[in-house]
Amino acid sequence: MKILLINDHYFFGGAENYVEALEEELDEEHEVNTLTLDGAEESDYAIEESSNPLFKLRNRYFSNRKIKRKIQEIVEKVDPDAVHLNKNIVAPIAVLKGLKGKKVVKTVHDFGFVSLEDKYAYDMNNWERKFRKTLDTGTQKYLKHLRNEVIDKYTAPSRALTEELENSNYSRVKHLPNFVSDRKPSYGGEHFLFVGRLEKGKAPDLLVEAYNELEDSEDIPTLEIAGKGKMKEELEEKSSGLDKVTVNGYVSENKLMQLYRDSKAVIVPSRWRENNPLVALEAKAYGSALIVSDQGGLPELVEEGETGFIFESENVEELKNILSKKKEDWEKLGKNSRQDYEQNYRPEVHIEKLLTIYSK
Repeated sequence: MKILLINDHYFFGGAENYVEALEEELDEEHEVNTLTLDGAEESDYAIEESSNPLFKLRNRYFSNRKIKRKIQEIVEKVDPDAVHLNKNIVAPIAVLKGLKGKKVVKTVHDFGFVSLEDKYAYDMNNWERKFRKTLDTGTQKYLKHLRNEVIDKYTAPSRALTEELENSNYSRVKHLPNFVSDRKPSYGGEHFLFVGRLEKGKAPDLLVEAYNELEDSEDIPTLEIAGKGKMKEELEEKSSGLDKVTVNGYVSENKLMQLYRDSKAVIVPSRWRENNPLVALEAKAYGSALIVSDQGGLPELVEEGETGFIFESENVEELKNILSKKKEDWEKLGKNSRQDYEQNYRPEVHIEKLLTIYSK
């Protein structure tokens, strides 16, 4: 089968990691090409949009004939049996018009696809958010019509997002969880772990706040924070007097692997609605329990008291109670979490279901 994977970027975040891993898995038995709209040399095909911010803004809300034509030329050259569209924010109208008449599967990677509140929740100032929301509101109806005209099937990694898409009158939606490659598990661990962007929506500050109130507790495990972002200095300042909190910032792949392997539980305390984050699936693959907030698809990843724990978002008291569970068998929780990975989040499980969707 010939497959064309399309994404805005080659390197950036969760969607990009998914596309890269998908390319590796599919490439073993299929002819796979990648197309990105960031000019990345690593892509098989790349369209580099203008660096002018006004042109960039225009591409997000109006069709660009040049980009549309390039999409058509690449698709004609590759002649794929299936086009798999992923993040499509850079030039959505031009890309969709360029794909008309092709067999297209679209993976929806976040709630911002159907909710402007989620799309612009934390990543810009109030003036910019208001301006962008106005533009989005003006184009939303047409873009939705165009998507349903061009896209044959939608996949959503969480049940929560699947339901949201259906409630927003998107038809032909299939729930298909993400996957991560297998890891060598290690159970029990020594510390709690946060991995992710250090931004308000990811809520690493809630963990530091909880540890500020639990610092005198002798039995509470240490906390390792790994990631980069706008809140790094703030977190370092707030945790400067805490012996049990380490803000690592960016870490190497080897260091991150060791942090996962040595963790009792990975904590995903997000304020915004997460979908099916790869960090949580990595935790399962490594044999770590999960502690998550109740936002978006996160609760789907945890069987309460069996593979981890769920707390109400922003509720520091609930989070503190979970962190200070002295007699909890974290090793058993981690083994259950690993079993969940083996049943639901291995590459083979995902690829089999996705190929069925491509074929249909």
